[in-house]
Amino acid sequence: SATITRQLLSPGAAHEDPPLQLIARRCLDVAAADLVTVALPDADGELRIEEVADSGDQRLRGARVSVAGSTLGRVFTTGRPLRLATVDDEAERPALGAGQLDVGPVLVVPLLGSSGPRGVLTAVRERGRIGFTETDLDMARSFANHAAIAIELAEARAEQQRAAMLDERDRIAADLHDQVIQRLFAAGLSLQSVAMGLCAGRATDRIL
Repeated sequence: SATITRQLLSPGAAHEDPPLQLIARRCLDVAAADLVTVALPDADGELRIEEVADSGDQRLRGARVSVAGSTLGRVFTTGRPLRLATVDDEAERPALGAGQLDVGPVLVVPLLGSSGPRGVLTAVRERGRIGFTETDLDMARSFANHAAIAIELAEARAEQQRAAMLDERDRIAADLHDQVIQRLFAAGLSLQSVAMGLCAGRATDRIL
């Protein structure tokens, strides 16, 4: 928890792993899980698996899970965690976003941010392993809270960067505006100076 907190609060430092990836890996170790995923809502209204921590199968990254009718979607929409001793319904397993893993005990917890659920963290053990305990559920909630903080910090930093970029563009536009006016004024003075050295006539009238 302390390691994750330090990383979240140190945006300027160089880190080996992004915060969500670090959270997933730490949760995998602490929960003694075989798979941990972090799923976030996408623009199409589905949940997209953004981070995966497992034995090495990264094919789940980028997979989409429907919110309607899925375990992940139910936890995401209700904001209530779920602890299952096993999943017997074969049709329900793909809805956990667990890929080819033979699903046994499952923990699914919402990433609760200041404005409600921001995503879902799932921890899965293979079939036949001991089930998750209430202590495991509390631990998963803590990791999910860190993940929600990471998402909100990332969004806040992106908004700050966008605001800084817009301010810089406004400054450049103002500088260019001033420079253009100065150059036009200088060109006008030069033309007047040239015209004063010319004899009266049509060309001189046009310059003036």
